Amino acid sequence: MRILFKNILDKDVQLMLWPLNLMQYMMLCPKYQIKNNLITPNNLISNIISIIATSYRQKMFQVYVDLLECYSILKKCFQQFVSNFQLAIIALLSWFVKDLMWQSLICLRCEKFYIAMQKVKDSCSIILNRNSSDDVRKLCKNVLRLHRASFSKIRACGLFYVDAALQLALMGLLTNYIVFLLQFRFL
Repeated sequence: MRILFKNILDKDVQLMLWPLNLMQYMMLCPKYQIKNNLITPNNLISNIISIIATSYRQKMFQVYVDLLECYSILKKCFQQFVSNFQLAIIALLSWFVKDLMWQSLICLRCEKFYIAMQKVKDSCSIILNRNSSDDVRKLCKNVLRLHRASFSKIRACGLFYVDAALQLALMGLLTNYIVFLLQFRFL
């Protein structure tokens, strides 16, 4: 090990160089070290560690290059998406219209079923008010009793009834939220 006598450091300079020295050790590439108030070149072990660290840094740089390449591919894909934005809007609107049509169809079918059930109830009430045989009256009473006890409209997740009024309620809710958001945007 070669020691240069012109490299003597006092304590103040050592304290000033301590962060630089620490950073070099953290990066695994110190070329010199401060020892016994002298700046001395590193030994063979430090040089080997420095070579290993250099290869590690080269691999990390290659990872960074690969990351930038992936980013450029992503950017190209995003540009493709932005250029096809109108197509995406059309697809989104068509999906919304399809869902709205399915919801309307389900509400219509449920409402027709509810109307048919109400007609059965009304027919049984009319039959009970007329002079009918006891068997028919008993049948109508049982139908009305069963209707009161077990029939109820379909509820979606227990939150709202699925009937003809559902579409109007959802459109009213959507309109309220749109007005609310527009107020924040323009006021």
